[in-house]
Amino acid sequence: MNIIICGCGDIGNSIVSYLFHEGHQLSVIDTDAETLRKLESEMDLQTVVGVASSPEVLSQAGAADADLIIALTPSDEVNMMICFEAACLFNIPLRIARIRSGFYSNQKYPPFFDDLHVNVVIYPERETAKTILRNIKTPGALEFINMPGDAVFVGAKCMRGCEFLKKTIGSIEKDFEEYTTCIAGIVRSGQSVAIDSKTTLRVGDEVYFVVDNKHCEKILEALGHPINRTDHVVIAGGGRIGYCLAKLMEEEGMADHLSLIEKDEDQAVYLAKSLNQTLVIKGNSMDEDILQEANIDNADAFVSLTGEDEDNILLSLLTKQRGVKRTFALINKQIYDKVLAHLGVDVIINPNTISTSTILQHIRKGQVQSIYSLKQQLGDLMSFEVLETSKIVDYTIGKLRKKKGMRVCGVVRKGHLIKLEDDLKIEVGDSVIILAPSGQFKNVEKLFVAGLFFF
Repeated sequence: MNIIICGCGDIGNSIVSYLFHEGHQLSVIDTDAETLRKLESEMDLQTVVGVASSPEVLSQAGAADADLIIALTPSDEVNMMICFEAACLFNIPLRIARIRSGFYSNQKYPPFFDDLHVNVVIYPERETAKTILRNIKTPGALEFINMPGDAVFVGAKCMRGCEFLKKTIGSIEKDFEEYTTCIAGIVRSGQSVAIDSKTTLRVGDEVYFVVDNKHCEKILEALGHPINRTDHVVIAGGGRIGYCLAKLMEEEGMADHLSLIEKDEDQAVYLAKSLNQTLVIKGNSMDEDILQEANIDNADAFVSLTGEDEDNILLSLLTKQRGVKRTFALINKQIYDKVLAHLGVDVIINPNTISTSTILQHIRKGQVQSIYSLKQQLGDLMSFEVLETSKIVDYTIGKLRKKKGMRVCGVVRKGHLIKLEDDLKIEVGDSVIILAPSGQFKNVEKLFVAGLFFF
């Protein structure tokens, strides 16, 4: 597929890397020549230096033959214009725009994205805030993703006193078979652990599993995480993500004991006017007095969303020492992923990974129901609908499990997660949940239906 990516910032880089390793033909447009030179030295792709909203620049990038354009420049208006020109001048079938300003999503204004020929609008900050909120609502969870039907993908640490300690994966899944649980992945000391029925769990392991949503709490409790309501939350950083999170928590009725710390005076004033139930505190989150004003000693969760990874890490560690039950750190640099596993930060939020996953879900239609880019040690979580033409029809789970480079984590039939047994046959209409190393999507997809489907 011919794809043009406009803007090579953090999200653009992530998307380029992902799609390149899937074998797509890529053209990348950016105003920074040095960034593009570095990209060309690492991958075989075309680059064009220039402003992506220029028809001449789009033409140089091969817009006349493109199947998809993804507009990820820093400007919302430029991204919208790129999609408009891509449709009207070059007839590119699928057009995706990143929009950061909440102004354009305000429901009191008439929708105009259709008139601008934007097929899909991605709001990175909102998606990141939604991810954080899902984790806040599920105490103990490192990751929480809704899958087809009643299935969820959840990650949690194996704590001291965990019922699963020294038990094999085979015996755990058998003991909890009434909950249709499947252990999908294990990360130990920052490294992925190869799983088979004889693998055992240790204290500190990150355990990722697929389970029926109504039984999720039972599995978390078995891993050593008592289910306690998260009442008191402190947010550090009132930028777009912090504001979106506070707004979502107010809408969910979770703002009775919500504090938001913002050091910029103008932004703090804006937040105080825009948020109805949140206590907005103007000050530096590193300041002991400011933390005391936010009542940090009684906080159930601390969410650090400042613009600096290092500050978010330090704040998470400091508040953890103060007795905060769960800490969340916004991290843009993947280099910190393995380090943080040893430091005690409970939940790492990577907005680039979240945005990449969201974009990929909108690119693929048809049999591909969802695809999530997880941490490097885990790979990609995907779900496929089984069609009549799928090669996988009548495959048994036992046969699927022999396929290398993937792990079958669940089968949803008629909306319900069903027990995975070797002799279970895949039927038309099933949703199959698979975890595979990054870059293996095309190989997994061949089992279902070859090719990609569009709007």
